[in-house]
Amino acid sequence: MKTLCAVAVLVGGCAVPPGSGASLAQALVLDAGPAACPSSASTCVPVSPPIAPSTACADERWVAVLPSTPHAPACPSAATSAFGHWVPARLFPDVPGLPVPPGLQRYCLYQWQPLARHPPDLVALSAIDARVARRDRDCAVTSPSGSAAVAAAWPTLRADFQAQEGRVAVGGSPVPVRVAVVDSAPDGLDPISTPADRAGHGQAVAELVRELGCSGPGGCSLRIATHLALPRLSRTTVDPVSGGYLGFQSETAVALYGAVRDWQLANRPTLTEARLVVNLSLGWEPPFGGDYNLPESLPAAVQAVRSAIVHADCWGAVVVAAAGNDPFGPDPVNGPLVPAAWEQKPAPTPAECAAEEGAGYAAGWPASRPLFGGPGVYAPLVHAVGGLEPDDTRLYNVRPGGMPRLAAPGRHAVAEGVAGVPTAMLTGSSAAAAVTSGVAASIWALRPELSGPDLMALVHASAVGLGQPAQFCLGSTDGGCPLPVGSPARQVARVSQCAALLAACGSGGARCPPAPSCTVRPAGSGIAPSLPAQARADVEDGGQHLDLGTGLYELAPLAECRRHRVLSTVPWYSSSVCPSRQHPAVSALPLSGPQPGSNPCPLCYVKPDGLGTYTVVLSLDDSFGRSFLGIPVVTVNDEIDVVLDGLKMQAGAVYAFERVELGVAQDDVKSLTVAFDLWDGQSSEVFSADSDLLLQP
Repeated sequence: MKTLCAVAVLVGGCAVPPGSGASLAQALVLDAGPAACPSSASTCVPVSPPIAPSTACADERWVAVLPSTPHAPACPSAATSAFGHWVPARLFPDVPGLPVPPGLQRYCLYQWQPLARHPPDLVALSAIDARVARRDRDCAVTSPSGSAAVAAAWPTLRADFQAQEGRVAVGGSPVPVRVAVVDSAPDGLDPISTPADRAGHGQAVAELVRELGCSGPGGCSLRIATHLALPRLSRTTVDPVSGGYLGFQSETAVALYGAVRDWQLANRPTLTEARLVVNLSLGWEPPFGGDYNLPESLPAAVQAVRSAIVHADCWGAVVVAAAGNDPFGPDPVNGPLVPAAWEQKPAPTPAECAAEEGAGYAAGWPASRPLFGGPGVYAPLVHAVGGLEPDDTRLYNVRPGGMPRLAAPGRHAVAEGVAGVPTAMLTGSSAAAAVTSGVAASIWALRPELSGPDLMALVHASAVGLGQPAQFCLGSTDGGCPLPVGSPARQVARVSQCAALLAACGSGGARCPPAPSCTVRPAGSGIAPSLPAQARADVEDGGQHLDLGTGLYELAPLAECRRHRVLSTVPWYSSSVCPSRQHPAVSALPLSGPQPGSNPCPLCYVKPDGLGTYTVVLSLDDSFGRSFLGIPVVTVNDEIDVVLDGLKMQAGAVYAFERVELGVAQDDVKSLTVAFDLWDGQSSEVFSADSDLLLQP
């Protein structure tokens, strides 16, 4: 280990560590040219500027809220324009035999149709302002997770993840329950007919849910429906057949409403699918609409999402939302994403539902399947879920202040997809939400007489307590959890299908298996999966091997990195000392979409080489085919950055860095991640991408 002085000398406004053995000119040449200095510190590492809301919210697309009246008026027309025209439409469309309820009739969508590519005429649109309660730009939610390099070891990782879930052959005599996955997969119904999910994220979530509901000897108790909330390849290009990588908030609202509408239509004239679970493995940053005391203070499109969730709650559905992942980047975040943050708000009351749903609401609904929870039951608007490592510690990408009461395994989650092909591999709260949706739905199929809040109370009460308080919950206004300190209801608990089955059926039940038997995994007892030797050989065969046995330089830590140590293969500050803190993730621009976002290294690992050093194997996802991935940075225990400088990496390739120092003994390695600079060669903007690394024996 070569140690450099922790004091930097400023040269022309950029810091070069003294004693580096390289001149400034050499450093700039080897560092791919001069790097712009950041605004926050006098170093040569670039830092991305704040994200402008205008990159997310479109002038050509607006959502308006009509005044609350017994009968919402028609969407008012904009003024005549010489440059094009505004097309008004109800956001939530009627279908034959199922009119849109009054609470959702208040939303109108305005889309600009230009003449000769003229920009939107906002003056013409302002003519509607006297007839609407509010009007706001529609904003996009972005980017899914991809995965390709999983073929070598996915069966091992799948079996390990199912053990983490407490997956069990449920058995019994379940009734059908629908799980609606609102995500990137095009609209489809079990068996999922849309394997062409371009992003792969929604398909992966759906299959993770399916495997938990189809584990018993009696066949599959769940019906999986996918609803496309992310149909766009760009703000203007839509693909409803294969889905896209982004969508507007209003499109999330419409997909949510479609999930409830299609379930209702499937249950006429008889209730063939007893219950509905809605899975939301997506979200956006609270500054784009989410923190509120009055719903009327939300932007119009966000109000529409909330109203669609209220509609689902009023029909007894359970809405599960991913709490979100830290997008890293230079701007610190705090608390969960929205809609998961709305666990802090109460579910609608029967009176509120009657007002929102209109005359005849729930007429004929069987009293044996209550729509509302019992007295005093925990009943939030949504149920947020956070992600866990196999040993029940928080995932490396859990958002600060963003851990809710419900948590579930979320690392290296993979399922068997269409024709035996593995799904995208997810590490994040998407997978944790899918686990919770699957567990809840499989238990509800045996106990349909439980209301949604009572079901989720059972899931939490039976889950494995982790001895830490939730960071937000129902009733909090500025973060925190107002439930009594030390109460089981306040603690973070790991969802387990085995534990939920024992709690639901331990004392019998008409649909339960006669004597359910399984073993609940104790807290903290899981270990990370060990890949078979042959699988590792398959990954590494044909890869590029780079020997780093010359030792690393220890550089002075930088404020941007928020860590204690920087080890580097070159004796100067790289332009990518800590990319995940210098640049926002692509999936975080400007909002956060599916959770997790794009994963450049879904099956990457670190293994000791018997020499006191390690081999770092990076098998890069080929879905980044148009992009270059910059210098990889391995982060150890969230304290040490190991900069593997001198290489631009190609998507789809495998790189094995040999004789790498990590700065700690193997027994002291608690977590490992890798981050990259990412750019597509068509823009001067730099983004970051990060992945979890498996430590192999």
